Amino acid sequence: MKAIYNNELIESGEVILNFNDRALSYGDGIFETILYNKKPSPLIIYHLKRLQEGARLLHFELPEYLDDNYLHKVIIKLVRANNLTLPVKSKIQVWRQEGGLYEPESNQTNILITIASHTSRTQTLTEIGFIHNTYKNENAISHLKTLNALPYILAGIEKGQRKLEDIILVDKNGKLIELLYSNLFWIKDETFYTPSLNSGCIKGVMRTYLLDHLKDKKIPIQEVLSNRNVLFNADFVFASNAMGLVPVLQIENTKFQIYPDLAGLDPHTAT
Repeated sequence: MKAIYNNELIESGEVILNFNDRALSYGDGIFETILYNKKPSPLIIYHLKRLQEGARLLHFELPEYLDDNYLHKVIIKLVRANNLTLPVKSKIQVWRQEGGLYEPESNQTNILITIASHTSRTQTLTEIGFIHNTYKNENAISHLKTLNALPYILAGIEKGQRKLEDIILVDKNGKLIELLYSNLFWIKDETFYTPSLNSGCIKGVMRTYLLDHLKDKKIPIQEVLSNRNVLFNADFVFASNAMGLVPVLQIENTKFQIYPDLAGLDPHTAT
């Protein structure tokens, strides 16, 4: 497969990391995963803004060429170079160039952009439970998608061991955070709810889009710190990430209906 590494088209096997590369040694980086369908991604500007916010918080220096137009062009370039058909997923990884220990010697970055075919995700989620063994807590960068994903890896292992379709992360006090791959939304009495960033959840691009969209439509939406009981009393529950929106039909022994206008909320499918 061909990829883009520091604005050069290369074969994927050509990226050889030095033993003291900071992504390898410290997880000193961030990433974005963009769904690109038959038209330019409606969320690409949200991805770029989150990437820029992460760079600012981590003191990364991004190249001037890295804007939304560049991302559109380079994704199409990789589609053609790899003889792929849409839809595709493009992953952008940004990490600090080597040098230094916990105190970096430079804030210059490496940028790797890869691409892969996208297969549709599951249409519904049924086998969902709450995490038992790992907790995530809020900090200054907990809302970013960083290259250090150990809490999610442990959650993924637990999900597999328990044969769940997805798993709900909570903090040490039992407050809701998110699903393994997605942000969490629920609806009660025509009001939408989602965990606040103060929960430690990822600042998902679809989450941000939905907050903007619902507010523009004057639909009530609240960011909250809540325990699991609110889900059992909800009218509808769904998962959101950059790939789309998926209804949750059951959490443990509680069943839910599908929100009737869920497809209308998804910018990938809305007409």
